[in-house]
Amino acid sequence: MARRANPAALNAKMYRHFAVVTVCLTGALAILADGENREAVADELARRDRQAELKRAEAEKFGAPKLVTSSDQRGGHAATFDYGGTPSTFGAPMDTAGAGAESASYLPRNSTTRVGTGIDYAALGLTEEEFERLSPSEREALLREFRQLRSRQARSLLEGSLARGGGSSLDY
Repeated sequence: MARRANPAALNAKMYRHFAVVTVCLTGALAILADGENREAVADELARRDRQAELKRAEAEKFGAPKLVTSSDQRGGHAATFDYGGTPSTFGAPMDTAGAGAESASYLPRNSTTRVGTGIDYAALGLTEEEFERLSPSEREALLREFRQLRSRQARSLLEGSLARGGGSSLDY
């Protein structure tokens, strides 16, 4: 009678070779992936350094940014988000239906207002010190020219918006 060969020895060798090849391939893949990860980290650090350098140059050129609140424009009153009326409770209507219309902060619909009464020195292309060194007539001329430029830009934007929206002319 014929005997069968023992297949267990062949399987053990096969599994051992498979394990060695798997470990080698995993190690090689880890080395390659680590190199790409280092490049990505180096690129990110370089980008952050460039961004920090740009911020330093901007602060050097235009000065440190200043936070302007509404209290600066109203003579030192505390900034608040309360627009008049009485404090509301949960479930109460949000619109106070004209409460506070008699207050000094009420402005008619088509009135002109001075929003942001502070001067944007960066938009003028000057630092605050350079602006202060100008004579009063030079300051007024520069601000007048800047306002005219902004007015032309706003009008151009509105006309473009009307053209895209199918309107015909500005009605103001």
